[in-house]
Amino acid sequence: MRIEINYAFYVDEYGGSTIKEKDFKLMTVKAEAVVNEMTFNRIRQHDLAEDDERAVKLAICAAAEVFQANKGREGIASEVNDGYHTTFETSRSLKQRVASEAYSFLQVTGLMNRGTNYDYECRHNSI
Repeated sequence: MRIEINYAFYVDEYGGSTIKEKDFKLMTVKAEAVVNEMTFNRIRQHDLAEDDERAVKLAICAAAEVFQANKGREGIASEVNDGYHTTFETSRSLKQRVASEAYSFLQVTGLMNRGTNYDYECRHNSI
């Protein structure tokens, strides 16, 4: 199951303005892949509780903005024009920035808890 986020959610709920509507789907698909990995595929395997689904959507929006900011930079982390110094970032550093942005929304959900083997649906249905 794919988490459905529309541009209106991004603008109205998340308060975003960095991503243009034409780029939104691509950036959110990339971001969702990272968030899904961070949650051990739980966002695709389970029906999420309402609060957790909102947190996941916000995390995807935050991560998508990092991808958008990196768009067109081709892995360039920093540049100095006059002396022509260019530092390239690794794909790992980009992924770390994306994950860091998403983490703040996901940390309270329990979706990233690797140490516990539990059925997410049962855990939330029993509360």
